[in-house]
Amino acid sequence: MGGCAFWVERLDAQFEWLRRAYERLRSVFERLDAGFERSSRVFERLDATIERPRRLFES
Repeated sequence: MGGCAFWVERLDAQFEWLRRAYERLRSVFERLDAGFERSSRVFERLDATIERPRRLFES
């Protein structure tokens, strides 16, 4: 029976390691997503800035 408890503890430790790894990866992807969101807004502003003079020349 003692052997069974050993394996249960090992599995529990492995699942805890996987859970922590998953949380770290999720945190990284959330930060990447936020970075892409900021980049997207920057490019939208750049597009708008470039478009304004273009409309002036086309008028």
